[in-house]
Amino acid sequence: MSRHFLLLSILALCLGCPSSVDDGQWTLQELGTDAEFRDVFFLDALRGWVVGGGYPVEGGIVGSTIDGGRTWSFKSDLIQGTRNPQAVHLHAVWFLDERRGFIASSSGRILRTVDGGEHWHAVHRGGRFLFDIYFVDEWYGWTVGDNKLFRTIDGGETWQRPIPHDSDQPFSARAIRFLDRNVGWAVGSAGAIYHTIDGGESWTEQAKPQSGLPDLRALTFLDADCGWAVGEIGTILHTTDGGLTWTRQKTGIGSFLTGVHFTDASTGWAVGFDRSDSSSTILHTIDGGETWKRHLQVEGEALFSMAFTETGYGWAVGERVRPHAQKLLRYEPATTD
Repeated sequence: MSRHFLLLSILALCLGCPSSVDDGQWTLQELGTDAEFRDVFFLDALRGWVVGGGYPVEGGIVGSTIDGGRTWSFKSDLIQGTRNPQAVHLHAVWFLDERRGFIASSSGRILRTVDGGEHWHAVHRGGRFLFDIYFVDEWYGWTVGDNKLFRTIDGGETWQRPIPHDSDQPFSARAIRFLDRNVGWAVGSAGAIYHTIDGGESWTEQAKPQSGLPDLRALTFLDADCGWAVGEIGTILHTTDGGLTWTRQKTGIGSFLTGVHFTDASTGWAVGFDRSDSSSTILHTIDGGETWKRHLQVEGEALFSMAFTETGYGWAVGERVRPHAQKLLRYEPATTD
């Protein structure tokens, strides 16, 4: 099968997916690189960034767009001086505005730009495997990883551990989100969900709906009460009381869910992949997760991350599972007269 025919087949699949729950449309954007991508971030419907790495590139890669993902420019070799530069992955990206941005990496470095991504430099080195980064405002931000948590209170100039080194408090997370400078949550292995009300100085592990939950990889909160967390085996957990109790929502799939986003208490999206059949799934709900429907299935791709703007535009990225061009999926909401 030719590469051109395969791409057209995937695009036809995207356009032909059921639209009973939404009138918007996902389209395919070729990225022109074989790199693997771990995260995507958009400030608005036009300006965005993707980050990743992998064997085809050394020292990680960052891509930027100013036209909503239709065209991209890339920079690689952001992290130098490692023993295996092809093993470097840039795991997470966050921008405060069109010029100031940050990247968390597998090498434990936090990179910063003040010119929109033209130049990057390390502002922190903290071991290995930082997985997520999040800012609640232009001064307060957090990054998490394997047994690591760092916080900045000066806009990313410096990063420190809010938990003392001699603390016996266990903390290892894959994703983190805050509502304000004090109240936040983090999720990780074996269904762990942590909660803080003092800016990360101390954390408590919240109750689970059942024992033996799989790993959790992403979360989102609309307010102090309403939130969702997603992970392995199609797991979606929901809370309406700030995490005191969590219930498991049915998805009907076994995919490894890696991203979740809600625009309001009813409308949400989740993304994940299934390596057993080399496909990815995007789920959609319009009733707060009481029912989730498969909005899109994409062959030959493992989607790792998704991003949405307040105006409803969305993007999803990942890595190739089969030998065809790397791509990005772009969602454009239906227009109303």
